[in-house]
Amino acid sequence: MWRALYDLYCISRLVLPIALSGTISCVALAQPEPAPNSKVVTSKVVARVGKVRNTLGSIRCRLYSSKVGFPEESSEGDSSKEISISGEFVTISFEGLAPGTYAVSCIHDENDNKKIDKNFFGAPSEGY
Repeated sequence: MWRALYDLYCISRLVLPIALSGTISCVALAQPEPAPNSKVVTSKVVARVGKVRNTLGSIRCRLYSSKVGFPEESSEGDSSKEISISGEFVTISFEGLAPGTYAVSCIHDENDNKKIDKNFFGAPSEGY
């Protein structure tokens, strides 16, 4: 049990993306960091996404604190962010979180239509 938690911790520290169902996904542990001049402990999750195939559109990420809806149901996530692409890699940060285990799901929305476009066979037609 402890070994599995330690392995998950190590993976989260590397922020290892996994291609899954047309999305870029990773699991991360939010590490505590004290807020300035406060006794309240907050955490942040940082996801580094890349290598994206072009700079069209934006990267859309959703943070999940439970497995409900992950990775495909974006309405079930806790928080979402969108960032424009300026290079091969994009870094997205979710801050002010309670310490815990989180998952992040990201898509490269090349045409900015706020969804994953798929071909006739259901495979993503945009970068992921």
